[in-house]
Amino acid sequence: MLIEKVLKKVKKERGEADARPVEKPDPGGAAGLEPVEAPPRVTGKGTPATAIPRTLELDKEFITCHRCLSEASTPNEVESYKILRTRIHHRMKANNWGTMMITSPGAGEGKTLTAVNLAISFAKAYDQTVLLVDCDFRRQSIHKCLGYTDSPNLIDHILDQVPLQDTMVRIGGQDLVVISGERVVMDSAEILGSPQMMHLVGEMKNRYKDRIIIFDLPPVLYNADALAFAPWVDGILIVVSAGKTSMKDLKTALDGLPWEKFLGYAFNRSTISTNGYYKYNYYSAERLKTKNK
Repeated sequence: MLIEKVLKKVKKERGEADARPVEKPDPGGAAGLEPVEAPPRVTGKGTPATAIPRTLELDKEFITCHRCLSEASTPNEVESYKILRTRIHHRMKANNWGTMMITSPGAGEGKTLTAVNLAISFAKAYDQTVLLVDCDFRRQSIHKCLGYTDSPNLIDHILDQVPLQDTMVRIGGQDLVVISGERVVMDSAEILGSPQMMHLVGEMKNRYKDRIIIFDLPPVLYNADALAFAPWVDGILIVVSAGKTSMKDLKTALDGLPWEKFLGYAFNRSTISTNGYYKYNYYSAERLKTKNK
């Protein structure tokens, strides 16, 4: 497969170890940064021990029209995300990772839909809350996919000190909490790469040790946002689209990201079924790391 050839070439050029230092988030937090509120402990499916400011009951017809996983999803689509979820979970558990970001080389390759559906799939499978954070600061989309508005987001927390708890929306009936809203900014790379963001992600990770945290980032080649944010997370998943993602764009995207964090890529086959969903295959980075003897 051409994509795997590109990945092998990138790995060969880099060597077996990426020498670039990765700055670790400071678990102690930053001076002046508001402490992160813990999400609700879940005593059972859909039964939080403490309340979140807002709980959203999903409109099943709306999210189905927007190709989000729901009770109306076909078995093939559900199974496709189960496979993607399980393989990622195994890799993250083996490395004791709790945070990941999802991006793509270019625009329109399905990375936000993948982030939403993967978060829904994780929330249904494991006895832990999933936190899905919209870090596409120039174009917030997750809340639109789920059908809600008028919610503060991470930008409001960082710039206006809105309590993090007030930015969270709990998805009713699921162990899923979402941070996404209308506000956007243009100097997004500076915010995402800032020490404040580093400390915020570190605080989230250390406070939510039993949570999976998924960050949705802009495409790598769209702006500098994903590159600026990559040092703060444990793992990186890249979404590529058959017939759309070029080999040149994929290689350029991989060159800018830390290889040791690469979870793999979700291959969007671009073949859309009758219900409008995408079909995915998952290819792990592990299979490409065989040493040359």
